[in-house]
Amino acid sequence: MSLPYLPLRPLSQGYASSERAGVVSFQKLRGGLGRARSDLSGATEAVTVKWRLRHADYEFFMAFYRSATQRGSLPFEVDLVLGSGDLERHKVFFVPGSIKLGGISGAMYEVSAQLEAYPNDYPAEDDEALLALIELYDGDVDELGEVVDGLEKLANEDLPA
Repeated sequence: MSLPYLPLRPLSQGYASSERAGVVSFQKLRGGLGRARSDLSGATEAVTVKWRLRHADYEFFMAFYRSATQRGSLPFEVDLVLGSGDLERHKVFFVPGSIKLGGISGAMYEVSAQLEAYPNDYPAEDDEALLALIELYDGDVDELGEVVDGLEKLANEDLPA
């Protein structure tokens, strides 16, 4: 069964995120680094997002919110920029009571909400390969980006189909 999808994209400048990465507790220790106890299974990330919505979109958003929170907080999907830096679909829950109407300007409504987001899986091999590439280019991320952009253009535009 697929989850409901909220097709309204949050404002890119309206993100505040706190990756919990499964940390259950953190204890500061005298004279050194602190100690963290973690449980990575099912860890979520707290994300505060904002939307700027027209009146009809605001009505849709509030109906969606009421539907998702009427019997507890039901999961749904929304496109967010989190772990990879790219817009990706994430399974999330509204934190009940977190919806705030920040203001109305003409026909535009500014709304914020806190979500609990499940992180998407990013294979450790991909992270290791990216770090190895960055090391190969002596940490010059800009140069690596130019090479990757060139390869993407070659594969998607220049080579015949």
